[in-house]
Amino acid sequence: MIPIKQFPPVLTVKEVAELLRVSRSTVYELIKQGELPYFQIGNKKRFQTEQILQWVARREER
Repeated sequence: MIPIKQFPPVLTVKEVAELLRVSRSTVYELIKQGELPYFQIGNKKRFQTEQILQWVARREER
């Protein structure tokens, strides 16, 4: 796994999958369920690293 500090401010689906240690299809399923915050550039889905880390932190609180 890539150290958190080495991730760019904007992540791809592949990078989010690597960060969360899940498959890319799981990332797409989380998007479909409205779980993961993302934005689109054209037809590409992108994620702000800080938002993903906050999402993880909220899930750890459960």
